[in-house]
Amino acid sequence: ATPEEFKNGENKIKGIMSKINSNWHIIQRAASIDDSLGKLISYSPDHETEVFDPNNSRNIWKILNSGYGVCNGISYLAKYIYRRVGIESEVIGSKESPKRFNASSASSFDTISRIPRFSAFSTGTITIMSEASM
Repeated sequence: ATPEEFKNGENKIKGIMSKINSNWHIIQRAASIDDSLGKLISYSPDHETEVFDPNNSRNIWKILNSGYGVCNGISYLAKYIYRRVGIESEVIGSKESPKRFNASSASSFDTISRIPRFSAFSTGTITIMSEASM
């Protein structure tokens, strides 16, 4: 990414973070980030075409500037922002599926978040998962 892409990306991240109240529960913070990313980023329209550039769709700064990304790029972007607001997370995946997810410990809900919408449900398990694309 160029210095200009980094600067523009940081400004977008600061805008996302400015919407978060420091007193919010982890679920509320994750929901706010998920909602903001869902409004800002779409799945790459040229994915799996001859013009697809995986470097642009997986680099968080290029994703923020273009508004397009793929599963693992969007997941790493969410992880980066989660970390900046105090949410520990990991990007996880499997050999069976090319999709990547964010997973994070929370305190009272299982949450599954799909860009562009966030849904939460109580199960007694303590995990947040955010799938970058479905």
